[in-house]
Amino acid sequence: VLEHYLPDVAQRSNPYASPLLAEDHSGLPPAYVMTAAFDPLVDEGTLYAERLREAGVPVLYRNYKGMLHGFMSYDDLVSFLPPLSRLLKEPSYVYSDIDQAVKHWLS
Repeated sequence: VLEHYLPDVAQRSNPYASPLLAEDHSGLPPAYVMTAAFDPLVDEGTLYAERLREAGVPVLYRNYKGMLHGFMSYDDLVSFLPPLSRLLKEPSYVYSDIDQAVKHWLS
Protein backbone atom coordinates (compact mmCIF):
# COMPACT_ATOMS: atom_id res chain seq x y z
CA VAL A 1 0.00 0.00 0.00
CA LEU A 2 2.87 2.37 0.75
CA GLU A 3 3.85 2.38 -2.91
CA HIS A 4 0.46 3.91 -3.78
CA TYR A 5 1.06 6.91 -1.53
CA LEU A 6 4.82 7.23 -2.00
CA PRO A 7 5.95 5.60 -5.24
CA ASP A 8 9.34 7.35 -4.93
CA VAL A 9 11.19 5.11 -2.47
CA ALA A 10 13.54 7.97 -1.50
CA GLN A 11 10.59 9.99 -0.17
CA ARG A 12 9.48 7.27 2.25
CA SER A 13 12.02 8.41 4.84
CA ASN A 14 11.05 12.07 4.52
CA PRO A 15 9.55 13.46 7.76
CA TYR A 16 7.08 15.48 5.66
CA ALA A 17 5.66 12.15 4.49
CA SER A 18 5.74 10.64 7.98
CA PRO A 19 6.17 13.15 10.84
CA LEU A 20 7.09 10.32 13.17
CA LEU A 21 10.45 10.18 11.37
CA ALA A 22 11.41 13.74 12.30
CA GLU A 23 14.47 13.95 14.53
CA ASP A 24 13.04 16.78 16.63
CA HIS A 25 9.40 17.39 17.51
CA SER A 26 9.97 20.32 19.86
CA GLY A 27 8.46 23.70 19.06
CA LEU A 28 5.48 22.24 17.24
CA PRO A 29 2.00 23.62 17.91
CA PRO A 30 -0.50 21.71 20.07
CA ALA A 31 -1.71 18.55 18.38
CA TYR A 32 -4.84 16.47 18.33
CA VAL A 33 -3.83 12.93 17.39
CA MET A 34 -6.56 10.41 16.80
CA THR A 35 -6.33 6.77 15.94
CA ALA A 36 -8.84 4.04 15.25
CA ALA A 37 -8.42 0.82 17.18
CA PHE A 38 -8.59 -1.30 14.02
CA ASP A 39 -6.40 0.91 11.84
CA PRO A 40 -3.14 -0.49 10.46
CA LEU A 41 -1.54 2.82 11.52
CA VAL A 42 -2.71 2.77 15.15
CA ASP A 43 0.76 1.99 16.55
CA GLU A 44 2.38 4.79 14.55
CA GLY A 45 -0.25 7.28 15.69
CA THR A 46 0.19 6.29 19.32
CA LEU A 47 3.97 6.56 19.07
CA TYR A 48 3.72 9.96 17.36
CA ALA A 49 1.57 11.31 20.21
CA GLU A 50 4.14 9.97 22.71
CA ARG A 51 7.04 11.58 20.85
CA LEU A 52 5.21 14.92 20.75
CA ARG A 53 4.57 14.73 24.51
CA GLU A 54 8.22 13.85 25.16
CA ALA A 55 9.19 16.96 23.18
CA GLY A 56 6.96 19.12 25.36
CA VAL A 57 4.22 19.59 22.79
CA PRO A 58 0.68 19.77 24.22
CA VAL A 59 -1.13 16.71 22.86
CA LEU A 60 -4.65 15.43 23.08
CA TYR A 61 -4.53 11.78 22.01
CA ARG A 62 -7.66 9.73 21.44
CA ASN A 63 -7.97 6.13 20.30
CA TYR A 64 -11.49 5.39 19.12
CA LYS A 65 -12.36 1.85 20.11
CA GLY A 66 -14.05 -0.39 17.58
CA MET A 67 -13.30 1.96 14.69
CA LEU A 68 -11.55 1.33 11.38
CA HIS A 69 -9.30 3.53 9.28
CA GLY A 70 -11.35 6.29 7.68
CA PHE A 71 -14.16 6.09 10.22
CA MET A 72 -14.67 9.86 10.12
CA SER A 73 -16.27 9.45 6.70
CA TYR A 74 -18.79 6.93 8.01
CA ASP A 75 -21.29 9.68 8.87
CA ASP A 76 -22.19 9.84 5.19
CA LEU A 77 -22.67 6.07 5.05
CA VAL A 78 -25.07 6.10 7.99
CA SER A 79 -27.58 8.19 6.06
CA PHE A 80 -27.59 5.58 3.28
CA LEU A 81 -27.43 2.54 5.53
CA PRO A 82 -29.46 3.30 8.70
CA PRO A 83 -28.61 -0.03 10.42
CA LEU A 84 -25.01 1.19 10.64
CA SER A 85 -26.02 4.05 12.91
CA ARG A 86 -26.04 1.72 15.93
CA LEU A 87 -22.47 0.65 15.18
CA LEU A 88 -20.97 3.95 14.08
CA LYS A 89 -21.64 6.42 16.85
CA GLU A 90 -18.02 7.52 17.33
CA PRO A 91 -17.64 10.04 14.46
CA SER A 92 -20.00 12.54 16.07
CA TYR A 93 -17.95 12.43 19.29
CA VAL A 94 -14.72 13.15 17.45
CA TYR A 95 -15.93 16.58 16.37
CA SER A 96 -16.75 17.40 19.99
CA ASP A 97 -13.27 16.25 21.12
CA ILE A 98 -11.57 18.39 18.48
CA ASP A 99 -13.74 21.38 19.37
CA GLN A 100 -12.86 21.09 23.06
CA ALA A 101 -9.13 20.75 22.34
CA VAL A 102 -9.03 23.77 20.06
CA LYS A 103 -11.00 25.91 22.50
CA HIS A 104 -8.66 24.88 25.32
CA TRP A 105 -5.51 25.72 23.35
CA LEU A 106 -6.90 29.04 22.11
CA SER A 107 -8.02 30.24 25.54
